[in-house]
Amino acid sequence: MTNIWSFLLQTLMASVVAVILLVVKKLLEDKLSPRWQYGVWSVLVLRFLVPVNLSIRNLLSIPLVVEVLKSKVEAGLSSVFSDIYEPVAAFGVLPFVKARPNSLTDWLLVLYTVGVMFFLLKYLWTYLRLKNILRKSPTASENILQKVEAVCETYNLKSCRIVEVLQ
Repeated sequence: MTNIWSFLLQTLMASVVAVILLVVKKLLEDKLSPRWQYGVWSVLVLRFLVPVNLSIRNLLSIPLVVEVLKSKVEAGLSSVFSDIYEPVAAFGVLPFVKARPNSLTDWLLVLYTVGVMFFLLKYLWTYLRLKNILRKSPTASENILQKVEAVCETYNLKSCRIVEVLQ
């Protein structure tokens, strides 16, 4: 996908699914087990993996709104990543840059992509740091282990490795 508007459409449709899932989760919060609450989010992952054109488009008028926005914004621009007369269609999942940015919308797509990559790398770095801290942390004291075991028995939960983080 090299069209910024197709990427915008894909993102908007995924955002709508996320909002619907948040509402459903709030309505059913005490009726779903934690495992089911995590499982519900697999619908959002599926929404990200299936391009917009391969799903039900007539459910909402978001594609029409994106088409109108595109025609208004791109009228005076010469974009490398979109054509004003080309309909918005998302056949891929992620955008990629195939030429040097030429217009404002092109630069916005590049800026957005750089921002996403920055935060993904930051998240990965933080995750690896936390994993390393937990790996190096000593086992918790006997008093804390007994308290955690008591809670696990009370709520019929499985215990895991319990550590004390001293940072």
